[in-house]
Amino acid sequence: MEKTSTVNVGQWGTFISAKNISGQSADLDMKIEIQNQSEKRQKVSVETNIYFIGSNHNTNGKKAAIFPRSEHDLEPGEKVGFSSYLNLKNPKLWGPAPKQQPNLYRAITKIYHKGREIDRYETVFGIRNVKFDPVKGVFVNGEAVRIQGVNQHHDLGALGAAFNVRAAERQLEILKELGVNAIRLAHNPPASELLDLTDRMGFLVINEIFDCWEKGKSPLDFHLIFPDWYEADTRSFVRRDRNHPSVIAWSFGNEVGEQYTVEEGAAVGKKLNDIVKEEDSTRPTTASMNFAKPDMHFPRIMDVISLNYQGEGIRNALAYQHLKGIRTSPLYPSFHENFLKN
Repeated sequence: MEKTSTVNVGQWGTFISAKNISGQSADLDMKIEIQNQSEKRQKVSVETNIYFIGSNHNTNGKKAAIFPRSEHDLEPGEKVGFSSYLNLKNPKLWGPAPKQQPNLYRAITKIYHKGREIDRYETVFGIRNVKFDPVKGVFVNGEAVRIQGVNQHHDLGALGAAFNVRAAERQLEILKELGVNAIRLAHNPPASELLDLTDRMGFLVINEIFDCWEKGKSPLDFHLIFPDWYEADTRSFVRRDRNHPSVIAWSFGNEVGEQYTVEEGAAVGKKLNDIVKEEDSTRPTTASMNFAKPDMHFPRIMDVISLNYQGEGIRNALAYQHLKGIRTSPLYPSFHENFLKN
């Protein structure tokens, strides 16, 4: 629970993205939403200062840059969204360990009324350029990065599902010692504290929501309320996490039953894809597939192809011939050929 002034930055009300990134400069675009929850018209000014966060996770008090101050008249109950821009010189880029450094910045946004500070909102972010190449792989800040990842559920074994920061940090430390540099979070939004850790420790993250859509996997799972909540949950998911530099892609589904329903299932997926893009167009989208084939509609609704199991084949080897279930030959080559030429 947070107590705020009646005029304040809205929940998850900031989004900082960067383009034209180099070691010499980066263009920052900050989108801000402020709201007047009072019963009177309010005239306020908004300013945002940028600070570099050091290895001790604190700022040194020296401003790295300042977004231009802006003035706003808000009617009672009104929400206003606006953008602010600046060119940051000599940015310290965020990148995955061990070759790059996970450098972070903190933006402190202040709202003033009649010269008095009435609200303060902090946004931690990183500056990095991520490129997905269908032939050469993933590049971060122009450097090819070999993805060595794991699929990680949110719970902590015997410690349970309630989030424990130190336990999660220890888990990530062990993964880093094993050579892991990327995590796919399965299959629900993670605790925000986990993404704070992946930001600081330099992991690449595929952030995922929904283990099912309209087609349920068990009698009492999310399919019962999916029609009522998919849009609100997806928007909240992206808005909450879109400032985390460790997040390099959004996944809006895991092995969903809609893979089997051809055009109908693809239409549901396109709704989710479009919502994600409305909230954040800077990152690619994906959904994890364990059935969809290269010639189906389903894989075409997303930016990045994500294959579970079937890429290397499912029950395809002689040793598995006695098992029941789906049989799939290795599909990496056919997916690559089909989507590369299209």
